Amino acid sequence: MTHRFAIVVAGFVALSPMLGHAQSDTAAAVASASTPNASPRAAKKAERAADRAFAKKVRQAVMKAPGLGNAEITVFARARTGDVTLAGLITDEAQDRAAVEAARQVAGVTSVKSRLQLRLEGGQ
Repeated sequence: MTHRFAIVVAGFVALSPMLGHAQSDTAAAVASASTPNASPRAAKKAERAADRAFAKKVRQAVMKAPGLGNAEITVFARARTGDVTLAGLITDEAQDRAAVEAARQVAGVTSVKSRLQLRLEGGQ
């Protein structure tokens, strides 16, 4: 992992609380119906689990997209709203378009924001 990529990832990790924690509407309905007296802590835990599962689906779709072999992409997602943010390093603009299009194809995705940056020559 390059130093610059580590800084980019650290920055997005620091900004990730702004994305909040959410859960899918279905998961929310199931959680509220099955545990009407669920604690806020348990609800947040379920939201984070839903976000992680949703981000994993998107990440798998993005990594399977053709032309993204050397891209370093991190996926941030909110399951409840379907919002996805892609962050990381790419080598050309075509990779940005391919990653965004692959993310849009995932069921449940409503919007995709690209925060992908072009890697400078020499890997800096």
